[in-house]
Amino acid sequence: MYPNDLTTCYPTGLTYMVLNWMISGALVPWHFTTIMRPLHFLAPCLLAGFANAQTAFLVDTTLDKLFLVDCTTGAATFLADVDNNGLTTAADLSYRFATGELWTVDLSGGEIGTINPASGTFTPMYQTNLSGWQGIAWDETTQLFFLANQNDNNYSFDPATNQLTLLGNSGTGLLTCLDTDLAGNLYGIDFLSGDVMLIDKVTGVGTLQSTTTNGMQGLGIDPVTGIWFGSSSNTDSLYTIDPITGVSVLIGAHGAGVTFMKGFDLIDFGFGTFATNTTFGTACSTLRISGDTRPVIGSSWDLIIGSVPANAVLGLLLLDLTNPILALAPLGAPGCTLYSGGTGLVVLPLPVAFPAFSFAIPGNPALVGQSVFAQGAVIEPGVNALEIVTSNGLMGCIGDF
Repeated sequence: MYPNDLTTCYPTGLTYMVLNWMISGALVPWHFTTIMRPLHFLAPCLLAGFANAQTAFLVDTTLDKLFLVDCTTGAATFLADVDNNGLTTAADLSYRFATGELWTVDLSGGEIGTINPASGTFTPMYQTNLSGWQGIAWDETTQLFFLANQNDNNYSFDPATNQLTLLGNSGTGLLTCLDTDLAGNLYGIDFLSGDVMLIDKVTGVGTLQSTTTNGMQGLGIDPVTGIWFGSSSNTDSLYTIDPITGVSVLIGAHGAGVTFMKGFDLIDFGFGTFATNTTFGTACSTLRISGDTRPVIGSSWDLIIGSVPANAVLGLLLLDLTNPILALAPLGAPGCTLYSGGTGLVVLPLPVAFPAFSFAIPGNPALVGQSVFAQGAVIEPGVNALEIVTSNGLMGCIGDF
């Protein structure tokens, strides 16, 4: 199901809202006017007011079992067996907050996919045709997964396009866990040395930050408190890690029969509403839209439009509070779908700048929970009768962090 209509934290019904947003300092207000409708898509905007993230998933690759971990004690509770559908060795875990999905990569088989926490069912999504995977982490800002291989190369993976991209050699020894912080910084820990590395998301190169206890194969950074949690396969125990000094403090053993912890990640949620970007739908060309930053009140939501067709002559950005899911085939653009109502229309000269558009979000708490739908389009003479092709859709859920 695609995000449809207005998705908010507010009670459904007839609530009226008008947003007057000043774009790029221009003296022209953009008016988004809507009547809220019953919710059609359960989005992360609904996850407001929970306690900060103190629970995590853990996978034991000797037992092939998935566990839930209490981060206040380190204690693990068995959830499900994961030895199914060709999953051989789940190398690290990554919880994708916006979709509520738990992802992994198979160290041996090379498949990237999801694990159903309730059943343990592994669903392969993409075959990398590589072995030796050690770490995987979702980055909310770029909407990409980042992966570490035991050959010391780092990669990115776009789940919307199934594109695996080699970034480069990290220059470290053996990164066995990855995670991103709230600002989108990517970190990893070297299993052998305990070196804490800041990893460049473009080149894959690691820069030493500190040195902690070795043997870490799980890393989770709490987006609310900023606390680092590390799980060690040497002791099968949970620690907090100070990324500046490297000092680790034991929280407690996992227990529950855990014998070799290979993957770990926090179930991220927190006080307030975590701003998210969710890509959805299908483009009818190479054109793609994504968010470079998340839509947090009092900040700018930077949007990226990439892979512009070579014959395009003009770019367009559509913004709205609704998603009509309107097929454009009857209008002469077969395979194209409108995922934004287009109340706000921005003309983008080519080549498209980076970011394509910076959307200033007022620091108004009343906006928290509001969804904004964005889509890219280009005019491309001769491509179809309408001479327009469209990108995928992007739903930004405004949050307060």
